[in-house]
Amino acid sequence: MTEVTPTQHLWAALLSASVGVWLTYAVWSRQPGLQVPPAVGYLAAGAFGAAALTLLLQARGYTRAATAPALLLVVALTGIGAWVGFGPGSRRCDAAIGVLPFVPGEMVCRAAFGSGAVLTGLIAVLMVRAILKRAPEP
Repeated sequence: MTEVTPTQHLWAALLSASVGVWLTYAVWSRQPGLQVPPAVGYLAAGAFGAAALTLLLQARGYTRAATAPALLLVVALTGIGAWVGFGPGSRRCDAAIGVLPFVPGEMVCRAAFGSGAVLTGLIAVLMVRAILKRAPEP
């Protein structure tokens, strides 16, 4: 497996930041195609921003400092998945389980996003525990 270079990290950070800025603009300008509440849209934009910051810090060699925006990224993904999985109202989300064709598609989709939200929430808790347990650098 090849090692990722700092230049590749920087390009990925630029791409992620660009998507975050574009999403922020789409939410702010109230684009008619946006099918989520503004808070969820800003959360998605923040996830891309946190990913960009994580990549930027990793490219510069600050791997310990990169854990803070990485934690924010996981928390943002938890919030987005929780909105789809547990939020009120119906969603334009459809999925199927081949062995259970009688289960409604929206229920399958919400179950998938809800379980993903629970898992990413647990990952966030584990990340916080790891951050709090590690020894400070001299």
